[in-house]
Amino acid sequence: MEKINVFLDQISNFPKIGEGNEAKVYQFDNDRILKLYHAPKPFLEKKIVLLTEIQPLIKNTHLPLGTVYSKGKFIGCIHRYHKNSVNFESLVNSSNHSYRIEKFKQLNNIINELITNNIYYDDLDSENVLITPNNKVELIDTDSVQISTNNIENNKVKICIYNQLKSMIIECLFNEEYFFNDKEVLSHYHVKSEYIDEIVKSNISYEFFNEFLDYLEKDKVLTLK
Repeated sequence: MEKINVFLDQISNFPKIGEGNEAKVYQFDNDRILKLYHAPKPFLEKKIVLLTEIQPLIKNTHLPLGTVYSKGKFIGCIHRYHKNSVNFESLVNSSNHSYRIEKFKQLNNIINELITNNIYYDDLDSENVLITPNNKVELIDTDSVQISTNNIENNKVKICIYNQLKSMIIECLFNEEYFFNDKEVLSHYHVKSEYIDEIVKSNISYEFFNEFLDYLEKDKVLTLK
């Protein structure tokens, strides 16, 4: 696990590349960024240390690289810097349907791998998923994940995550703004009723999305408006 010590007056020398309710993000060097929390908490430090220990089990995306300190006090975490990446919204502009579907297959595999290891990324949207210059899908802000072995709560979170993935698929693959609900969008593209029914009922999972994405590609659904 990496550890970086900085003086607070050094931070203004780092290029700031983002800021949110939770933290400010700075470019530290060509390969790493620092996420410095507005209100660092001890449980965050413990979670980041645990995530670095879990990383060898995670092959498809990057968890935090380590922790950041100032005068011995925990203030943030280190992430890999995915320079020149674009977010998932860029898929809307691609006419290569096979490429777009393949990116969602990669994302589905990432989510499944995390869940298999009791890691729950429950802030899934197009702005939090990147496509790197080498066409690899990466999640950002992976320090914000939940780590849990509570099966009852995990099932609830899992349903939430797969609903977020469903929303991303409809937003980025179908890109329709003129319908009131998912059923109307999918019907417009002549998606088979069996898939529409499962999506409307939120009866969705890793296996379902694998099958659904294969179906979209095989039957060339995205070209059949």
